[in-house]
Amino acid sequence: MFRRPLFWCLLVALVATSVAMWLSVGRQAFDPPVVDSNPFEGIVPVPRIAPTLLALPPLGNPKSFVPTERTLLIEMSEYAGYAGLVVANGGLRASDHSLFFRDYGFKVELSKNEQEGWEALNQGRLAAVLTTADVAALYAPNRPAIIPVLVGYSRGADALVVRQGITRFGELKGRIVATAQFSEAEFLVRYIATESGMPVNVLPNLGAVPNPNAINFVFAVDGFGACDLLLYELIMNRDSIAGCSAWEPKTSEVVERSGGAAHILTTNRNLLIIADILAVNAGFAAENPETIDGLVEGILRGNDLVRSRSESQLIVIADAFGWPREKARRELRNVHLANLPENIDFFAADEDHIGSFAHIYEAATTAYGPALIKAPLDRRMLLDLRPLQKMVDGGKFRNHVASIEPLRSLKRESESFEGMPAPRPVTEPYKLPVPTRPLPAAR
Repeated sequence: MFRRPLFWCLLVALVATSVAMWLSVGRQAFDPPVVDSNPFEGIVPVPRIAPTLLALPPLGNPKSFVPTERTLLIEMSEYAGYAGLVVANGGLRASDHSLFFRDYGFKVELSKNEQEGWEALNQGRLAAVLTTADVAALYAPNRPAIIPVLVGYSRGADALVVRQGITRFGELKGRIVATAQFSEAEFLVRYIATESGMPVNVLPNLGAVPNPNAINFVFAVDGFGACDLLLYELIMNRDSIAGCSAWEPKTSEVVERSGGAAHILTTNRNLLIIADILAVNAGFAAENPETIDGLVEGILRGNDLVRSRSESQLIVIADAFGWPREKARRELRNVHLANLPENIDFFAADEDHIGSFAHIYEAATTAYGPALIKAPLDRRMLLDLRPLQKMVDGGKFRNHVASIEPLRSLKRESESFEGMPAPRPVTEPYKLPVPTRPLPAAR
């Protein structure tokens, strides 16, 4: 008489347990797993702060670059000013079909890096780097490299981006600007500060108290990271960073992504102070003068192809940098690729000519001061102008004329440098300066 009620009680308990288990398993099967994630990923860039250095980083022991399979390793940044080298090489990869291999017997492998590669250059891990004349002034006392050619000028590709509401450089007094230490981006701000009489102060970190009477620097790992830091603060509604100094295409990207919260305060369009040069491992250059001859001539030939037939070269440039073709076309408008007579003007003019190697070298020495450049090197000790002289003597590029020349005074923003004052044939009147360093005899 007790079995039937007990049976039903056990049955109800069993069914209830089964239902509970089924519901538990069902929830586990259909509920999404809990995963830690950043809800702002892809919207808010991750800040990449770099430590503030009080001296230039050591370059290590100098060694000569030794090519493998006749291939030169050259490092550059993502920048349209190096388009001539890319075109001459037929892209980034070393190839039997490049102009360098076909006409000069060596290959070139190009790699992109937004940080300066002077340590790798000095230690022989790179044959050459694309850099700027102001940065060369910083590293000159170590004599890690020689400079044989002007690659081109930045004509608006470098810029100072600031928050909306800041309309004049003087309004950055007491504020913080993010940039990349020991780069042309830092030099651009230092140069403008020197010209306007404003002191520069380097902060040890982002939390330090800025000097109210100076423009204050904090540093990111590179120029792209500096503008990412500004964008991060704008999106997160923070206000410690007033601006960033970097180069295209990052500067325009930050302005676009800021949604109107940032704008470009000034560029170097009418300041011929950012000049791109090739720096070659000193030991390799001394041991391989004919290779340097071919490298210099090949770069100028590539520059000529881009200058004269840019549309036909766009696909190579766009593919190398991972840009849409229209972006490559737009980026090329911010640079001026140098030819042979412009090289002669660049190296032959003295420090009174704005835009010359001498002017930029001396301006960088002044802007950084004795704290960083304790014993400035005679700038002629860096130069190996034999490849340029060889082309002049051989009558090469005789039809080229200089459309940009060093100037004796700054021009207003509305005035253009192009085509002034009067273009000169390569044969007159400048002669290349004689370097003080001994040059290897041609073999």
